[in-house]
Amino acid sequence: MLIEPTSALDSHTEARVATQVHRARAGRTTVVVTASPLVLESLRRGRLPDSSGAELLRSTHRELMAMAREGDAQAADYRAVVSLGPPGEDAEVSC
Repeated sequence: MLIEPTSALDSHTEARVATQVHRARAGRTTVVVTASPLVLESLRRGRLPDSSGAELLRSTHRELMAMAREGDAQAADYRAVVSLGPPGEDAEVSC
């Protein structure tokens, strides 16, 4: 489990770390809690839980963002968490 693994890095280093984590964990499940678009983009599946932990949405970060742009209300919640969410409201992603 990784919680905001790139929070103190510049964007160039963050992108490199995100790519390396993906490669290093290939074939294994890794839970990443992050609001970083660079990290989210490198992961295979995004999961948006509701307040009880039940899964509302599961898809790639790109697909969830496209759904939000098309007006899907739950995907719009995912976009708010990723882009605009207050501290403590992070997206949960599986690699």
